[in-house]
Amino acid sequence: MTEEHIIRRKLLLDGNGTGDDKKLQNFLKQVTNWINDNSPAAQSNHTFDSLISQLRAFECNRKKSDLILQSNAAQMAKYRALHGAVEDKVSEISADLNKQESLLKQAKIFKQNQIDYALIARTVNQQPCRRQMKENIDLLKAEFADLIKEKERLDMQWNLRIKQCYVLSTSANELKEILKPYSANSDDFETMVAEEESL
Repeated sequence: MTEEHIIRRKLLLDGNGTGDDKKLQNFLKQVTNWINDNSPAAQSNHTFDSLISQLRAFECNRKKSDLILQSNAAQMAKYRALHGAVEDKVSEISADLNKQESLLKQAKIFKQNQIDYALIARTVNQQPCRRQMKENIDLLKAEFADLIKEKERLDMQWNLRIKQCYVLSTSANELKEILKPYSANSDDFETMVAEEESL
């Protein structure tokens, strides 16, 4: 048997650790000795009184142990009730904390939205109003229409000039062909010019 087992066994026999087990064993030995003892009556009465006082001490200790147990039980019940109240309070505070965190998140979102709205409003206020924008657009449309008309007019002039250049080029080529026989001889050219003038 190990020392740990011996200590456990003693603790089990001892009960609450007050040493009552040994006291009871000694008391039983004294009672057995008193019963078996054939001593004179005076000594026997003295032993009997000693046994009675020990017995009363046992009863007193027993009552004391019962009162301690009752007090411990009442204290445990009080601690359990207090523990339950504390847990309820903690859960209540935790719920309130979660609610406050939710409100804080909403407040942060609201504040961020306010900042965004202020920036958007500032940007919008920097832009011209719709009436002025419409007037500007109408002016630009009118200018655009005028530019289209001007482009069409310039295109017509351009086409006319191209045609004129084509006619001029064609006339020059024809004149060159006409003058080609005379270009070899400059006297003939002068003769031709004189004939033309005489006509």
